[in-house]
This record gives sequence, C-alpha cells and structure tokens, in this order.
Amino acid sequence: MNLRPTKYFMSVLMLFAFFKLNAQNYHLIETFNQASLPTGWSNTALNGTQTWNFGLDGSAGHPNNQNLDGTAMAYFDDDILGASVSNNHVALLTPV
Repeated sequence: MNLRPTKYFMSVLMLFAFFKLNAQNYHLIETFNQASLPTGWSNTALNGTQTWNFGLDGSAGHPNNQNLDGTAMAYFDDDILGASVSNNHVALLTPV
C-alpha cells in the first residue's frame, strides 16, 4: 500500500488550515435615493455613449415608468438611443 499520496494530501490540507485561507466579502447597500451618482463612485461608458442614469423615471423614452416604491433608482437604458446604435457597455464602480 502506497501512503505517499495520502501524506501529500494531508500536508496540503494542514497548510490550508494553518493559513486559514478565506475569501473576503464586502456587502454594500446603496439606495440611490439622492437620484445622483454617490460620492466616490464612477460612471463610465466603456463602449457607446449611454451611461447609468439616476432618478424616479426608469426610461427617458417611456415617461412615468417609475420604481415600484416611488423612490429614486439607478438605471441603464440604451434603448433610448435607437435600434441603429451598437451595443453599449457601461461600468458603475464603487470606491471599495
């Protein structure tokens, strides 16, 4: 019986236990109730011209398409640019 693989496995297992490898999770809550980009955040169009919008109306092309609870929100609406515009890619990044 060859015990070498078992010893190797146990050594690796002990190494992981020793260093306690853990992922870090950050939970972020942003309500966007100020209807504007929060301080320190960035809103960048990576491809195209449309970026994230903030406010009560979820679409400039469809008035009164509001959030269910009546509070402001962040929304991305590239449909307003029309069908002839290529896909937009946008980044909304937090400072964390």
